[in-house]
Amino acid sequence: MIKSFYGIEPKFKEVKDGEETVIDGLRLRFIHTPWLHWPETIMTYIEDYEVLLSGDAFGGFSIPKTVFDEDDEVVSNYLPYVRKYVATIIGHYKEHIVKNISKIVDLGMSVKVVAPLHGLIWCKSPKTIIDYYLKLAKATPDKKILVIYSSMYGFVEKAVIEAIKEVKKQGFNVKVFKFTDTYYDNVGDLIGEAIDSAGIMIGTATYESSIFPYMNYVAQLLVQKIGAQKPVLIISCYGWGGVAGKQLLRILSKNLKVIDIIEFNGTPSTDVLEKIRKGVEKLTTLK
Repeated sequence: MIKSFYGIEPKFKEVKDGEETVIDGLRLRFIHTPWLHWPETIMTYIEDYEVLLSGDAFGGFSIPKTVFDEDDEVVSNYLPYVRKYVATIIGHYKEHIVKNISKIVDLGMSVKVVAPLHGLIWCKSPKTIIDYYLKLAKATPDKKILVIYSSMYGFVEKAVIEAIKEVKKQGFNVKVFKFTDTYYDNVGDLIGEAIDSAGIMIGTATYESSIFPYMNYVAQLLVQKIGAQKPVLIISCYGWGGVAGKQLLRILSKNLKVIDIIEFNGTPSTDVLEKIRKGVEKLTTLK
């Protein structure tokens, strides 16, 4: 890769998985941990200090206020950036997080410090970041519903607002991301919130006999990055014919679980709002 990028051939020593070497009196052990997040990712364990140099793994976005994890408030503020990093960068390969952490545990190494390439260095509680990565890799849900919608003329938004009220009545937190003619949320933040959501609600209109384009893009990302068979409720409106709901079902069913599709013509009627209430109840009671 360096040759292809820069036209030079540096002198490297290839190291095998589990190989050990001594440099300046320190014993180093090399551990192959592929797809965290590159296929050639290797961690280095400094045995004398019980330090794991973990590469990109156990890292996150942002620049924390402290270098180390000694400040609980810094850790609390930082973990959402870890979540976003795992979901957006490693999400497609998250099963490798579980495999590689199991590999590290099976080696029986005592790890007092986890030092990634970016983000906090974990010396107070290295187990915190390891456990958090596992939680995200398994898409373990919090009591939270992710709501994503687009609305061209306000009909979808009207239906979604009623649905959000029902979600809150069920005692769930709500994270809302919308894409309209006046406002676009951050897609990276959306994917970060999706990984530990208990369920997902998607609202969109039929647009030119298809899905509103940006919602099509979001749906593809959810399938690729999240999956984990999270339950999804689809709310869709149309003018001449309902198409978006069926097309979303086809896309999302590849890696998520669509529990209901509520489609309506024009503005949501009283009957439609009752269907939405029942759909939300189903979404929030699934285990």
